[in-house]
Amino acid sequence: MIATFQKTIWIIAAYKKESIDQINRLAFEYVEAVEDSWGIPYIIPCNVKNIDSYIENIDAFIFPGWIDIDPSLYWEELNGSTGIVTKNDEFLLNFMKKIIESWKPILGICKGMQLMNIYFWGKLIQHLPNADFHDQYERQFESVDTAIVVEDSFLHSVFSTRELPINSLHHQAVSALGKNLKIVATSEFDGTIEGIEHMKLPLYGVQWHPECLKEQTKLFEWFVNL
Repeated sequence: MIATFQKTIWIIAAYKKESIDQINRLAFEYVEAVEDSWGIPYIIPCNVKNIDSYIENIDAFIFPGWIDIDPSLYWEELNGSTGIVTKNDEFLLNFMKKIIESWKPILGICKGMQLMNIYFWGKLIQHLPNADFHDQYERQFESVDTAIVVEDSFLHSVFSTRELPINSLHHQAVSALGKNLKIVATSEFDGTIEGIEHMKLPLYGVQWHPECLKEQTKLFEWFVNL
């Protein structure tokens, strides 16, 4: 039996095109990470119309990683971004806007963190100079870098360390930081921004994929219990 005090965490599925099919996509690890943290995971399709009804009945939201964001949404020309689906990016930003207006918590992972930065008028590096190091998809379940964590941050309150082992599955990153956001972690390897949070709102982002690292269940436990 599921305890009544458990919180509902909705994870927004990503858009994927396969042949003539349009598909909602979400890796198993996101669901498992929430469930292992005593939250109740649900998946929101990426093509829902009545967004408000979801926001009213849910405790918190996760924006997961996936393909690159259309650079026109942060006022840049195409210069390294791939796999763009503009309509889906617009949907995600609109969904994020409504959640932010409700003051409910958001955890942005990889693309989710980048969307958060763009929402607050930040920008992205479309292709990192060290992309070969940062885009290690085949090693997603192991640590390949270390995040240097700011002491006065949500990450430090969760992990109680300034050096956090992380995986790395991205070729883009935050460049210009959005309004009222602060950097809370950077890559030991090259200083790439690995974590951000909002100064007033319950909005938190990480560039790596903690759902793939069993030793980082603490992050989801913390988020579920906000």
